[in-house]
Amino acid sequence: MWSIVDSWPELTLRDLCAKGRCDIKTGPFGTMLKAAEYVSEGVPLISTREIGHGGFRISSSTPRVGEATLERLPQFRLREGDVVFARKGGVERNCYVSSTEDGWFLGSDALRIRVGEDVCGRFLAYHVASPFIRRWLVQQAGGSTMASLNQEILERIPVPLPPSDEQRRIAGVLEAFDDLIETNRRLADAIAALVASTYEVELAYTANRVHLSDVSRHLPGKYLPKKTYEAGGPYPVYGSNSVMGSYTSYLYAGPLTVMARIGSNCGALRLSESSAWINNNASAIKAIDPRMQVRLHEALRRVEMDNHRAGTGQPFIRTESLMGERIPWPTKPSPWDAASGDLVEAAAALEEESGDLIRQRDELLPLLISGKVRVSEVEGVG
Repeated sequence: MWSIVDSWPELTLRDLCAKGRCDIKTGPFGTMLKAAEYVSEGVPLISTREIGHGGFRISSSTPRVGEATLERLPQFRLREGDVVFARKGGVERNCYVSSTEDGWFLGSDALRIRVGEDVCGRFLAYHVASPFIRRWLVQQAGGSTMASLNQEILERIPVPLPPSDEQRRIAGVLEAFDDLIETNRRLADAIAALVASTYEVELAYTANRVHLSDVSRHLPGKYLPKKTYEAGGPYPVYGSNSVMGSYTSYLYAGPLTVMARIGSNCGALRLSESSAWINNNASAIKAIDPRMQVRLHEALRRVEMDNHRAGTGQPFIRTESLMGERIPWPTKPSPWDAASGDLVEAAAALEEESGDLIRQRDELLPLLISGKVRVSEVEGVG
């Protein structure tokens, strides 16, 4: 067995299970749980779709189960401290169950790890979310058409195991980073909400209507090989869903609105204050007057994108149709444009700070977990 640590004893999850310090469970199979048992009001059923990178993603389409199912199948109730894995597809995704998710229900295409009192679940969650273990899980997951995890693979995960008090201290340091990142996210969300609400007021003073093509330009994305944007750089690389990585060059100067051009997410929008590379499954829409980019973005957010979608198997946005859309537009920038621009710059600064915190956390994570760096050396970070 390969080793990833220098200082702490290394076990596998199978070793912990054999000693009664860990339990691994797969969600209910077959007829154990039927769709007829789903209810409109109940606890979320967690399957692959609900498991993100470090956080659960609950939506209106998430199935729910009621008290009768929870009483009949109590072994599948999640507890605070559990770690839940996607069993199919995105096998590198896993989430820690906090007090908020305590009592939720494990779905059939998910697995959960539950540890004993002498193992810190948060410590384990950080370990299995590390880039090293995520890559290992992808390599180990078989399946000719779709990657798939099972209990046997999870049992082989190596776990460096410091004393339980040290586990909790390590988790505490890493949580301090996450708390700062979450605070920045909430502030950025509040800024976005403020910009959107004040734009609604601004509309009352904007009677003029123009075609989108009169005040902006549609800029196509360009293919960039994965290995180039995984290497990193100062400029974000946008795909159809989110930031895919970063690169040493940009395709278009910011500010600009990034739009998912193709796929199930087509029409989704994101405002980029910085210059960026736009990959070929996305495109950009840039205001001719850069002072009015935030206004353009808010106008685009209110366009009914379904009117410009085409295709069934692989939907896409018909850009010529979209650029013919009429939007409210003043003859010159107003004070709102300057104020909203300043707010968006502040939100971008928060996002940049969060990016730095994520990089610092991810660099520190393997050093702390391996024992190469001790908590006493990084106390006071953040």
